[in-house]
Amino acid sequence: MALSLVPTVLYRGQPANTTTTLYTVTNSASKFAIVKNIMICNPTASSATISMASVASGGSESDANRFMKDLTVAAKTTLQFDLSMILGQNESLRATASASTTITVIVSGVIN
Repeated sequence: MALSLVPTVLYRGQPANTTTTLYTVTNSASKFAIVKNIMICNPTASSATISMASVASGGSESDANRFMKDLTVAAKTTLQFDLSMILGQNESLRATASASTTITVIVSGVIN
């Protein structure tokens, strides 16, 4: 049986200043997602920060699962990260910005 991978945008928006779930893998056997690219843009006139985490099923965002913590994004700057991060069944990608509507995030990858 061939594995079918579908390229997709997993998230496009502005995380809040509280934990925001960007994407959660469905609760089906053998389902997963591979995060391939994260673009972070600060279109405002002031610097802002963002934290991101890969959270296991039933877990919460914490220092134990953050891969980005309080990353400062300068005003009117875009950052791009190429990676291969696997999220398994019920796992999620979460983010917290220093202030709502300051950071724009686009996450792309593949799902099965």
